Amino acid sequence: MIHNPLSVTRLQLSPDQIRRAQGEVMIQNPLSVTRLQLSPDQIRRAQGEVMIHNPLSVTRLQLSPDQIRRAQGEVMIQNPLSVTRLQLSPDQIRRAQGEVMIQNPLSVTRLQLSPDQIRRAQGEVMIQNPLSVTRLQLSPDQIRRAQGEVMIQNPLSVTRLQLSPDQIRRAQGEVMIQNPLSVTRLQLSPDQIRRAQGEVMIQNPLSVTRLQLSPDQIRRAQGEVMIQNPLSVTRLQLSPDQIRRAQGEVMIQNPLSVTRLQLSPDQIRRAQGEVMIQNPLSVTRLQLSPDQIRRAQGEVMIQNPLSVTRLQLSPDQIRRAQGEVMIQNPLSVTRLQLSPDQIRRAQGEVMIQNPLSVTRLQLSPDQIRRAQGEVMIQNPLSVTRLQLSPDQIRRAQGEVMIQNPLSVTRLQLSPDQIRRAQGEVMIQNPLSVTRLQLSPDQIRRAQGEVMIHNPVESEYSNPCQLPDCSSVLIRSGERKGK
Repeated sequence: MIHNPLSVTRLQLSPDQIRRAQGEVMIQNPLSVTRLQLSPDQIRRAQGEVMIHNPLSVTRLQLSPDQIRRAQGEVMIQNPLSVTRLQLSPDQIRRAQGEVMIQNPLSVTRLQLSPDQIRRAQGEVMIQNPLSVTRLQLSPDQIRRAQGEVMIQNPLSVTRLQLSPDQIRRAQGEVMIQNPLSVTRLQLSPDQIRRAQGEVMIQNPLSVTRLQLSPDQIRRAQGEVMIQNPLSVTRLQLSPDQIRRAQGEVMIQNPLSVTRLQLSPDQIRRAQGEVMIQNPLSVTRLQLSPDQIRRAQGEVMIQNPLSVTRLQLSPDQIRRAQGEVMIQNPLSVTRLQLSPDQIRRAQGEVMIQNPLSVTRLQLSPDQIRRAQGEVMIQNPLSVTRLQLSPDQIRRAQGEVMIQNPLSVTRLQLSPDQIRRAQGEVMIQNPLSVTRLQLSPDQIRRAQGEVMIHNPVESEYSNPCQLPDCSSVLIRSGERKGK
């Protein structure tokens, strides 16, 4: 049994790394790995089925016919997938060079599925997993056909999305929904839209729950109809007309999930001397000028959590109140630069109240890296009270490593960055990093247990070689090597 979800690159799992109980082989936790190699022995076999009990989040997942469950004439992948009753007709599967591939709704890249890996029952073709959808019904008309292939251009994910006819863009004989969709350039023909009782409905691929959009919520410009909200798009251009103006404020009504979002000063709400973006943006390389920051009562604050790469925050962008420095919103960023002034100091503690996806993150001054006059937390964390027994920790060449629940990129943690209280060593915040190196001192020991309060993964002073690390067996109650 692997007790913790893995977030690793090139994770090698040997047959010994799989739990065997009652003749089954089971991976107890969902793996989040790249290039995960699974042998037939790594699959559970019970009652003639082959099952992976945990959903894998992997790129280029190779599944052999033996890895597929066969029951009542169906072929089913029980896990690494995350979907419920996805209905795919034979026409919805692409066939090229003897392979069967579903181009989208899958949360994987280049998933290779052979014809045997597809369930065929009552004239339908079903993959019970890799998809992240709930009862997605796709008719043959909903599939794009080009050059003899059948393709779903984008993975959708929504429940009961209500779209009126006016909410659909029509240009050059196509029907396109430019928003609430979590897709890039989704091509929908008029036949792909359901019409019932005067409404137009796409029953899935959309990432929304009962989204009600009235005609007034749609932008009309140059003969197109656009939904101004829950956008998940690449290179989304928002003109001043797309911004709500009420009581002298400018506001984007919905959280945007976009890459390279351009926001002009007019797109920012101004009320009572503050500047604010009311919705969390999910963008890459988000540029925020001083005007884009809210200023109220001598504080500077970004009202919404940003999901950006290389986010630059100047001291002015940080809220200062009662001698503290606070970032009000959790940032999901890589290489976040935090100056000493950006850290809150109160009662001898150092606290960053956001960019991290955590609750009440307690960081002592020793937990902050200081290099060339800067204070840096290399990665956003994310875990809550991870329980690891001493046997779950690998010990090799004087190092202690936890190969799982971690998920961060090259987090640098020195011994001083670990909290020591009452004889324990604790990292109180979940780190999201790859290649986590933890020395024995970095592990909390209390009442015979070893606990890391948050899953951490980074490069330590004694980096582990991947071939050696991959052979480590993490079990409940025992520890083995290759």
